Amino acid sequence: MALLYVTSDERGAGKTAFCVGLAHLLTMQGKRATIFKPMGNSDEDPDIAIYQALLSTEVDGWPIATAPARLSDDLLGQIKTAANSAAEDNDIVIVEGSSEISSADAGKLAEALDAKAVVVSRYSPERKASELRHWQDVFKGRMLGYVINGVTKYQGTESRSGLLEAMVGEGMNCLGALPEDRRLLGVSVDQLARHLGGEFLGDSGDKDCLVEYLMVGGWTLDSGEIYFGIHDNRAAIVRGGRPDMQMAALASAGTTACIVLTDGVKPIEYVQYEAEQEEVPLVLVSEGTLETMDNLNTLMESSRFDHPSKLERFAQLMQAHLDVDAIASALDTT
Repeated sequence: MALLYVTSDERGAGKTAFCVGLAHLLTMQGKRATIFKPMGNSDEDPDIAIYQALLSTEVDGWPIATAPARLSDDLLGQIKTAANSAAEDNDIVIVEGSSEISSADAGKLAEALDAKAVVVSRYSPERKASELRHWQDVFKGRMLGYVINGVTKYQGTESRSGLLEAMVGEGMNCLGALPEDRRLLGVSVDQLARHLGGEFLGDSGDKDCLVEYLMVGGWTLDSGEIYFGIHDNRAAIVRGGRPDMQMAALASAGTTACIVLTDGVKPIEYVQYEAEQEEVPLVLVSEGTLETMDNLNTLMESSRFDHPSKLERFAQLMQAHLDVDAIASALDTT
């Protein structure tokens, strides 16, 4: 049995996605791997539901406590007991730490659990290797390395010649850098509809389908079918009184995840029939197109790592860009 403690230097760095993705990949390798999150940001930490949905993990009694300002000996003992219990039927337990506790307490917890450690950090051009160097002293010989997450499309070269090269120069083991991916930023059709306060017209279509692109149907130089066909897994935002653009969204190549009808105008019967045939959900909102797009500006703030398609994509990215075998080898107790 081996334990891996995963932490980050800030919220939203991708800790949960890394833990779930790693557990998934280790399971695919034939290992019995599970996740344990002892401390949450609230009594009903949303990550717990993610573990249950994506990994079918038993999470009764989690989290043990909200992240405290200081890790007490009593809480440390509770966490150690719970971690040992989770380890009874598993080869590897991945302990998702909290970025809300101090780095000193993170080191104290990893030592109490006798766990190896990985630090997940979100990439930014301003990030310096020196800012991450202190984790070496926190975890000492327990440190497996760093995972840099969220490298945007046009920052790959900059990240390699800047941060990653500097980390190597300072003797820091970077396990890999994960690129940002649009699917991981997506939301489901149902989440989009709830965000807008929209009403579903009919029951057809997959409301759990991921939306990766938001496309406004208006005047374009290209035909509507060519325009909408540029992107797959799209939500088409179209005025309720534009059946031509609605039909173009339905007929375009790729997947139209949903059509958002603005101005509170329901579609003509023929459009609704075609949407039902194509199994594309129709979402009716009372606001105009411009106001609807303004409302969608904050949509991605509700995006979470909570969809099987996201797990599939993140696991692919981990296999392609991280040294997963090195992590698995370090945790191999056979």
